[in-house]
Amino acid sequence: MATGFWRFVAAQLRRPSGLTGGWLLPRLWNRRNRALNDAAFAALAPCAGDRVLEIGFGGGYLLARIAGAVGDGRLAGVDASAAIVNHCRRRFRALVRGGTMSLECADVAALPFPPASFDKVCAVNTIFYWDDAPQAFAEIARVMAAGGALILVFTDKAALDHRPFAGPGVATYAIDEVRQMLGRAGFGDVAAAPQEDRYRRFWRVVARRPG
Repeated sequence: MATGFWRFVAAQLRRPSGLTGGWLLPRLWNRRNRALNDAAFAALAPCAGDRVLEIGFGGGYLLARIAGAVGDGRLAGVDASAAIVNHCRRRFRALVRGGTMSLECADVAALPFPPASFDKVCAVNTIFYWDDAPQAFAEIARVMAAGGALILVFTDKAALDHRPFAGPGVATYAIDEVRQMLGRAGFGDVAAAPQEDRYRRFWRVVARRPG
């Protein structure tokens, strides 16, 4: 029974649905991932006019912070969960209707944007659920402008591997594996810094798309 329960949890974390995905998980993520989102925001340093994409925006905590900084820039988000997308479209309905924010249900390995659409891209604790991480990084590189920055924040492999939900459908990565994938996708100047909050040790990675 415990195994079945944790498989359900892993499936919901990967692609939330129903009441769990549309109400419970967004609130949980906004609270428990706040330190990781704040670290991503600091590294992202969004400014007025920036074109920013968030991959796997969850409850929308980071979207809200970015929206307050980019002004007349472009803010977009993609998430694999229709329940999450609908939740955040309701939360940010004024920005979505006004055309300053677009939220799409899409796979990171097939982003629905033309090349060089964004100056900055961020993803917080979503890499574990990507079906094909190397292809995902290649897609991220494709939609980024030359000289753009990717901010990747994720829980350390050693801190995640002992969690009961880190099983089927959840891939954990060591920092060296992530560096290698970024390099193969064409990113350079990769800077990684370990950080901690009350729940876990995590990495903040900044990678540049060569100009």
